[in-house]
Amino acid sequence: MDIPTCKFIHGLLFILGLVLTVGGIATGTNGALSIGLIVAAVNFQQWQKWSNQRDASNQEKPKE
Repeated sequence: MDIPTCKFIHGLLFILGLVLTVGGIATGTNGALSIGLIVAAVNFQQWQKWSNQRDASNQEKPKE
């Protein structure tokens, strides 16, 4: 598996947040809906931030 652990964990938690959101909508519970949205949003933001930092560090430096 070529996926870094940190990115994998944030992706998994994002999916868990989506499942909580859908489950909260389906059952009509506001708690699961709210917590699912928060978990999904925070982990998606962290996943994007981690990806952007990794992309920036992988860019080649210009040759002089």
